[in-house]
Amino acid sequence: ATPTSKKVSLTIIGVKPKFDTASETREVTAGESISIPLTLNEGSPNITFSMNKVDGLELNQTDDHNATIDGTVPEKGKKCSINITASNADGRAKKKITLVISQSETGETAPEVMNEAPKEEHTRENKTINENSEAPVNAPTVTFGKDRDISSIKVIDGYKIVAALPEITVSESNMYDFEVEIAQEIETGEKLFWFALPQNREKNDDDEIAEFYDTDGNEITETPENHKILISVWLNSDDVYAPVIAVKE
Repeated sequence: ATPTSKKVSLTIIGVKPKFDTASETREVTAGESISIPLTLNEGSPNITFSMNKVDGLELNQTDDHNATIDGTVPEKGKKCSINITASNADGRAKKKITLVISQSETGETAPEVMNEAPKEEHTRENKTINENSEAPVNAPTVTFGKDRDISSIKVIDGYKIVAALPEITVSESNMYDFEVEIAQEIETGEKLFWFALPQNREKNDDDEIAEFYDTDGNEITETPENHKILISVWLNSDDVYAPVIAVKE
């Protein structure tokens, strides 16, 4: 018999990161030193870890699949939310760690509010950028354009814009936190949607993904009673964004 051959083409597909667990809760004491390990079960190389700003804690990445959160538990607050993102070219994974903080040895009762970000303040990996002060050396920067009138902005049919951020560019691709106030005429409990609307490329699914929190650091999906929300979102340094918050009409 005459030998035959067949050409086979293989496509190598990258693997997006995946944490060992999506969330966990830890009981800690205010002021104690902690080191929390972070482990990815999956993910192609060149993974970058990031986290929201938490006073006293910082993220330290050791390799593509491992990192730690090190530092001192905040003295204020009874609960603290740490939001971690691991990203590579194939996607990203999120993990939420909730610290339940016990009363300090002084006997003082700590207030409930935790991780409340000042307006116009933006954070990345425990570094803070504030428009009213000089940014630390080598810190990422957020550049704002002019304020926008929401009545003049178009969005996808079936949605109504309830808040708009100025045009935004960032110096480094990473997670950023923003505080936004929702229009007061919107009823409490209406479901919120984020549209990043990049100006210089085609939209992708990640442009409609953001995490919403109330001013106590609790994750939410709907308009809170005080209409103030915190947004944690991944922004790319190569893009120009004109973000809006919307509700369904």
